[in-house]
Amino acid sequence: MCDFDYGFFKSLFLSDFDGIRKCSLSDKDLFLTLPVPEVYDHWQRREVTISAFEILKMSIDAWYSLRGKESLQSLSINPSEFYNSSIKCLAYLEQKFPDQCIAEVPYEKYLHFCYTIGEEEEWYGPLEVAQLVDDGFKKIDIELINAGARRNVKKVISLLNLGANPMVDPEEKTNGSEIIDHLVKDESNAFVQYLNCLNSPSKDEGIRTYEKAFAMLAELYTVASSAKLLRVIEEFGIVDPTGNS
Repeated sequence: MCDFDYGFFKSLFLSDFDGIRKCSLSDKDLFLTLPVPEVYDHWQRREVTISAFEILKMSIDAWYSLRGKESLQSLSINPSEFYNSSIKCLAYLEQKFPDQCIAEVPYEKYLHFCYTIGEEEEWYGPLEVAQLVDDGFKKIDIELINAGARRNVKKVISLLNLGANPMVDPEEKTNGSEIIDHLVKDESNAFVQYLNCLNSPSKDEGIRTYEKAFAMLAELYTVASSAKLLRVIEEFGIVDPTGNS
């Protein structure tokens, strides 16, 4: 873990173009490995490796819906500037390392950053799914909730293409949307902490730096993956997750 470059990580997290450009990078430097903090003892994996491209694409997903705004009330960050800076940083690395480019972030791979459920668990387990089907819910709709909870964008798209309906709420037994409510709440709660990380990134060094970097990525991941999934659902034309129908 001694190879972890917090300066490079911070430049990526802040979409700091000058900071990234000043780094002397090789292909292997694009991959950052962090130990999973001990508090996450329900995970079998004890470290997570994430790429510079994935961090920057997370920032792009996180700020996509705000990219046209130059200011927001109570925000000290210019959303348009931050989004465009993320795009610029990504383009720079893509030009320097074309073989490392990625199309999308595999959010399901990094569930460690978001949830307390275990690696093999589902939001609704098999017995719960069977009971909900007996209660009149469609299995495909429950599978959609599970896929969203595990941040599996590809599976969510596949299920929506097969006719899954996000406008179900098995927990409350209403015609609301459990998956949308869940994602909106996650995004909103994490966004506050994410902004705090952007405004005051850690300058500490040493072993605790890993824990702080993990925490910073956890907030970015939660905001970005929630925003991405909400946008996917909205783009299917089923519902506007923002409520502006």
